[in-house]
Amino acid sequence: MLVVGRAISGICIGITSTIVPVYQSEIAPKEIRGRIVALQQWAITWGILIQYFIQYGASFAGGGPNDPNQPELAFRLPWGIQMFPAVFLFVGLFFLPRSPRWLASKDMWDEAIQVLADLHASGDIDHPKVLAEYQEIEEALRFEREEATSSVRALAAPRMLKRVLLGMSIQMWSQLGGVNVMMYYIIYVMEAADIGSPILTASVQYVINVLLTLPAIIYIDRWGRRPSLLIGSLFMMIFFFITGALQAVYGQESAVPDSNITWIVKNNKAASAAIVACSYLVVATFATTWGSASWCYPAEIFPSKVRAKAVSLSTATNWFWNCILSFAVPPMRSEERRVGKECGSSVD
Repeated sequence: MLVVGRAISGICIGITSTIVPVYQSEIAPKEIRGRIVALQQWAITWGILIQYFIQYGASFAGGGPNDPNQPELAFRLPWGIQMFPAVFLFVGLFFLPRSPRWLASKDMWDEAIQVLADLHASGDIDHPKVLAEYQEIEEALRFEREEATSSVRALAAPRMLKRVLLGMSIQMWSQLGGVNVMMYYIIYVMEAADIGSPILTASVQYVINVLLTLPAIIYIDRWGRRPSLLIGSLFMMIFFFITGALQAVYGQESAVPDSNITWIVKNNKAASAAIVACSYLVVATFATTWGSASWCYPAEIFPSKVRAKAVSLSTATNWFWNCILSFAVPPMRSEERRVGKECGSSVD
């Protein structure tokens, strides 16, 4: 039942995370389109933050996480609470308008212009902004129909294939950039840094993730997507390099057998504080740059005929690499410990 439930949940989340950026980009005014799509990332960060503290609180059920007889409430409660936002979303969807571009593609032009008027001009269908948007949709659909190619075949067209690969690449590197591994396993970094309570120290990153997504929402339409990605890559590289260098110089192999901690910094509060600070700065940089831009960019670079399928491929790439990292990182950590022991033995 658990496996089937998680599979159904995964399918639903996959569909939602694909459709939401497309829907937002089609109903939002051009001048704030990036800002609106970035709101999705902000909502995700809020979900991560809230769920972390729910899990943290539930972990103390019974005798706490170290109690071998801890009741099932510790894991049933966090999973059960997930039904409430799902029910809220289901009910709320009935109050959302249909996409005007989708309505137009089905030749429901009267409904399309009315939705545009409701969104952009308080119901005035003669407003210049509404008429301009309507004309733009009309011309785009006419061009696509004159091309007379299916949306699947259009994805493989040379110029479109480049865009598809670009959208998939952006989502791939948002995972391979390292921040999600940091989010998943930062508690081990904090524990190895030997500074404060690992769980509470790790929780700070989730707060940072929420707060630092706000500048992206406010300024992403001014900064542009490409500068955000370039600057974010540069600073994340710098902070990751500093973190790794500090661990290499001041860290020592953990003496605790069968522990998830492979290294630890002992009696060096300055180095520990620097590791924690750089870990936070990685999350802050990602939240302000890649976190929002990686969702905005794929939703904006495709024409309406292929947008849904192309964004689906981009989103699927995101979840694919997320899955790969979830499987690969724990064995890599075990391999790191094994290699470290072998190297130490050979030196001895």
